[in-house]
Amino acid sequence: VYMPLSALPPTNGIDTFYFSLPQPDDGTEPATIAVVPEFDEAYIAYNHNVTVHRAYPASTDNITARVEDRPEIVGANAKYSTNYIAQLNAFPRAKYITYFKGFLWASGILDDPHGVRWSAPGIAYKVWPALSRETLAENDNSGVTAQYGFGENMLLWKQDSMWQMVYTGLNAFGLAEFRPQRVPGAVGCVSQASVVEIHGRVYWLAEDGVYSFDGVSVKPVFKERIQSYFRRINPSRRAYAVGVDWAPFNSYLLSVAIDGSDANNLVMVYDYDNKSWWLWDGIEAQFWLADEDSADNFSLYFGDASGRIYEMGKGLTDHGGTITSYVETQRMARKPLGRAKTLRLARVLSNNLARSLT
Repeated sequence: VYMPLSALPPTNGIDTFYFSLPQPDDGTEPATIAVVPEFDEAYIAYNHNVTVHRAYPASTDNITARVEDRPEIVGANAKYSTNYIAQLNAFPRAKYITYFKGFLWASGILDDPHGVRWSAPGIAYKVWPALSRETLAENDNSGVTAQYGFGENMLLWKQDSMWQMVYTGLNAFGLAEFRPQRVPGAVGCVSQASVVEIHGRVYWLAEDGVYSFDGVSVKPVFKERIQSYFRRINPSRRAYAVGVDWAPFNSYLLSVAIDGSDANNLVMVYDYDNKSWWLWDGIEAQFWLADEDSADNFSLYFGDASGRIYEMGKGLTDHGGTITSYVETQRMARKPLGRAKTLRLARVLSNNLARSLT
């Protein structure tokens, strides 16, 4: 239930709403969600438990996700008969779940941190064949840290590596097979919620900064000047970093916790059109929610650590208060060090609403 706080003034031109938002204190990561639009269902994975939620729920619904049991799907004469195809008797105890290309994908599995599983396709998406599994293992011994369906392949990350699940055909039982293929030169991911697809590229947070992938190559999208802020991210809160595409403003917003904070307290903004970074404090976004209606009107919401919900960019005033802003350029010259530089001209462009610049 959302309740507008109409008695309180908006903060920095942002409308405020109240929402009960539990704050994790047990080391669990944010939940992931897999929407299956064909069947009006959504699966939520949280703390190695998967629940199912329907478009028209009944009060008697059992929300524990259950594997397929209909005779027409797994019965004696069905394509996925349990007489011929060994199957899991319960949903994988996963942290990450995604619906992609007609399959449910699960990783970050309890007692199987290096494994990835996929279901049968289409109407049999709740069938989990025992053989439909692969291990991501080379010289990166960490568990899976993120997954995202992109292009034709499912992408998976570990702490220091990135992988693609490449389709290789059907096996003798008619089950789809995928082979893990490590992406050369790629880095890992530290936050599932930081992964965002924008204009044919995937962006995510690694240990030392933000990277992007276009299906072929991985590129860093941070510069020397901004890298010091990535080093200030609280290591124990990296998994709670959250990203979103603020499409009307061509910006990837990444909310992080820095300087020992137990909650996100800084938004790092990457303007992907101009390839520049901005830093916003005072916006303590613990999660983002982007929404676009049938008329292509885009809205962006976020929730803070106290459970309040805000609409981003609502209103254009600072309520009479002044703001402080600055721009830090790249280094004018790397060598020789210690030599003074003279700036002959500094030009500031503004509209006629600006009253003074100091």
